[in-house]
Amino acid sequence: MKMKNRILIVLAAVLALTTFSCSTLKELGYSPEIKMESVAIKGLDFEGITFTCDYSISNPYPLSFSIQKVDASINCSDLTYAELTTDNGIKVEARGNRKNTFTFKIPYETILKIAKETDGKESLPFAVKGAAYLDLSAVPLANLSSLELPFNVDFEVPVFKPHFSVSNARLVMPSVSELTSMLKNSGMAVTKAASVAAQIISGKSVTEALLSGVDLNFKFTFDLNVSNEGNSSWKCNLDNCAIKSGSSDLIDLALSEKELTANSNVVPVTATLNTLKMGKFIVQMINKSGEDPEFSVDSKLSFTELKYINDIPLSYSAKIPLSKISTK
Repeated sequence: MKMKNRILIVLAAVLALTTFSCSTLKELGYSPEIKMESVAIKGLDFEGITFTCDYSISNPYPLSFSIQKVDASINCSDLTYAELTTDNGIKVEARGNRKNTFTFKIPYETILKIAKETDGKESLPFAVKGAAYLDLSAVPLANLSSLELPFNVDFEVPVFKPHFSVSNARLVMPSVSELTSMLKNSGMAVTKAASVAAQIISGKSVTEALLSGVDLNFKFTFDLNVSNEGNSSWKCNLDNCAIKSGSSDLIDLALSEKELTANSNVVPVTATLNTLKMGKFIVQMINKSGEDPEFSVDSKLSFTELKYINDIPLSYSAKIPLSKISTK
C-alpha cells in the first residue's frame, strides 16, 4: 500500500510538471521576462531622428530558446505612425540574459505635422508598443511551443527640424592702390604690380603663375544660416569648421559665434587665404572656374526642456558654387 501511494504521488508530480501553464510558471518566477530599457536618440540627419530601443530577455531554463520575432508599433496620441518587425532568430542562452537593440526613424515632417495639433508644445509624447514572440519548442519543461512577452515604453520627441545653409559668399578684394602696394612689398616691379592689381580688381581672368611667389592675404567670407523649424528650446554648438578645395584644406577659419540658442541665427564665417598656400583657389574664385569648394561644420544639439537629450551630433556640408562667390 505504501509503495502504491508513492507511485501515485510520483505520477501526480510528473503530471503536474507537464501541465504547467504560462501563468503558473510566471507565478513561480520561472518564465522568461522582457525588460525594456530607455528609448534614446541614436543620431540626427536632415531628414529625421533615429531612435534606439534597448531591451533584454531573461531565460530561466537550463536550455536555450530563440526569439521568433519582435513586433512593435510607434505611436503618438493613440495613432500609429509606423510598425516594424525585427530580431528574428536571435538566440537566448540557457539561464542567460540576452540584450538587444532595434532602431527606427521618425521624419521631421511627421513630427511637425503632429505638432500642428498640439498648440505649440516643445515635445511630443510617443510610445513603443509591441511584443517579443519566443520559440520555446526546444524547452520541454515550459510545455509551450511559443510565448508572447508584451512591452510598452514611453519617450519624448522634440518638436524641431534643423536647417543649415550657406549664403553671401565673397572674396574680399582690396582697393587697387592697396593691392599695388602689397604686390610691390612682395618684390614685384612697380609697373607690373600696378598692371596685375588692375587685372585682379577688374575681374579679368588671371593665371596662377601671375601670383607665384607673391605673399598676399585675402579674406573669404560667407554666412552660415542655422535655424530650427519647431517649438523646442534648443542649443546648437558649432565646432570643427572646414573648407576644402579639391584635396586642400583651407585653414584659419573663424566663426563669429559658436553657441546658438535662438531659433534663427546668421553666423558670419571668415577664412584667411594666403597666395603662397592657396594661390590656385584664389585664382579659381577670381576666374569663377574650377572645382567648387566644400564647407563643412560639426554641431552638437541639446534640448533644454528634455534634460536627457544632450550633445547630439549633427554634421552639415555643402558646396559653395564658384559662380556665386562675389569678388566686388
